[in-house]
Amino acid sequence: YEMCENHNKQHGGYIYSCLLPKNLTVSCPLHVSTNNVRSSSEAVLPVIKVQPVDKQKQFGICISPLFGSIPGAKLIEFIELSKVLGAQKFYFYDNKISDEMKEILNYYMKKGIVETIPWSIPVGENSIWYHGQLIAHNDCLYRTMGTIKHVLFNDIDEFVIP
Repeated sequence: YEMCENHNKQHGGYIYSCLLPKNLTVSCPLHVSTNNVRSSSEAVLPVIKVQPVDKQKQFGICISPLFGSIPGAKLIEFIELSKVLGAQKFYFYDNKISDEMKEILNYYMKKGIVETIPWSIPVGENSIWYHGQLIAHNDCLYRTMGTIKHVLFNDIDEFVIP
C-alpha cells in the first residue's frame, strides 16, 4: 500500500507485504514488479531476517536522512547530549554528507553506538518529500525491531528531555 504522507509530491513510499517461506534462513533477493498504464518497473530488494540480540538495548534514535554539510560540533553535540539522556544506539541515513561528518560518524561506529545506512533516492529531490524521510523512518522502524526496546525518530536539532 502507499504510505500516506508524500505531501503531494510525485513520488512516495510503498509497503509491500508478502509471506516468506518458513524455512528461509538466509537473506535472499525479492523481485518486486509494478505495472500500470504509464510505466512499469522492477526492483530487487534484499530480504533480511531480523534476528533479536541476546541483550536488547533500551533506547535508540533513528535520524532523518542527513545531507549537505552540518557543522561537526553540532553533530557531536547531538550524539553526546542524547547519550547523556540515555540513548544507546543511533541510526544515521547518509544522503551525500560531508567528509567531516563521515569521519565523526566513523568514530562513533567504531565505538559500536552508531550505524550508518547509505541513503540514495533514485528520483529528483523535488519529487519526493524531504529526501525520503518517511521511507527512512519506516526502514529504521523495521530495522530496529527485536533489537531496540524504544526507538525515537529525530532530526539532529531535536532533543527529548525527560
